[in-house]
Amino acid sequence: MAQAALKARSYRLVEEVETEVIVGPGAVRVLSEKLGGRDGAFIVYDRGVPRQLLDAVKAYVGASTRVLGYLAGRGEGVKDLGWVKRLWEALLSSGATRGSVIVAVGGGALLDAAGFAASTYMRGLDLASIPTTSLAMMDAAVGGKTAVNLGGFKNVVGTYHHPRMVVADVKVLRELPHRVFLQGLAEAVKHAALESKARLVWLESGSREVLERDVEALTRLVDWSLSFKMSVVERDYREGGWRRVLNLGHTVGHALESASGFTLPHGEAVAMGLSVEAELSVDIAGLSPGEAEDLRATLRSYGLPTEPPKDLLAKAAGALRADKKRVGDKIVMPLLEAIGKPVLVEVGVGELESWLKSKASS
Repeated sequence: MAQAALKARSYRLVEEVETEVIVGPGAVRVLSEKLGGRDGAFIVYDRGVPRQLLDAVKAYVGASTRVLGYLAGRGEGVKDLGWVKRLWEALLSSGATRGSVIVAVGGGALLDAAGFAASTYMRGLDLASIPTTSLAMMDAAVGGKTAVNLGGFKNVVGTYHHPRMVVADVKVLRELPHRVFLQGLAEAVKHAALESKARLVWLESGSREVLERDVEALTRLVDWSLSFKMSVVERDYREGGWRRVLNLGHTVGHALESASGFTLPHGEAVAMGLSVEAELSVDIAGLSPGEAEDLRATLRSYGLPTEPPKDLLAKAAGALRADKKRVGDKIVMPLLEAIGKPVLVEVGVGELESWLKSKASS
């Protein structure tokens, strides 16, 4: 008997994801009309969230659907599987179903951890993110990356899970301590450096209004920064190619964070990472020294650091091998041919380690 012919078919699976981004003063009021029809909402929040904002979120969510429960966390401590397990257990005991939604109120760390829990509980719940820090509002709230830390290294365990809604109430930024407020501005400078020279000039020229925390200036900045990031993410959802440009400043920045034992704030690490990688761009990617200085000048106009301590930079060289972008002994990292012209460059880990150590000893 003749052997039956094999049948082979290929299927192209497309994940349909839509994120609505709402930015402006008092934006949380939209929650009263956006969550209707959900099978309840579970609210997670950072203990540092202003009480007035949290009360408003509770009231507006409650006007749409029943509140299933609450769980609080604090800062980077939530990016731990132990805290995520507590959230899974709280969701289970509250009766949350796949028709429920997690409403996350806090900074980037809490949004990361809540997003990871949302992506895994019952194989995926919807997430509504309410960012409350400049870092979250200008970067972390959108893009779909979720993660927790593991073994002393940042963002080692994670998924891709887009929030269905991001609501950025910029009035919250007026209440932040100065150093905390500055952190997200490093991500905004990164986005400007990726977009164009004109955008970098626009960003530097508006620094005074932003630092004075003018509500209209903050609304323009947050709206543009999130829009720029989403325009990149739309082209490359899972970071298979072009989305990697958003890692500008982060290869060195994450290494600095790890070397500091995560005591260095993320935005300051990214600011110093951008400065160092601009210098690397001059050496190997064609960026002009003048444009590298323009980038550093914009960072300084927002009061961000550009020079990492020499001892920390030397330690950062040893942390490169834990970088998630590393494949074998190479790292694909974005650099700049010019402001507004990023390029992905394959760099040997050993060569980058040596280059950083030479900068630390110079």
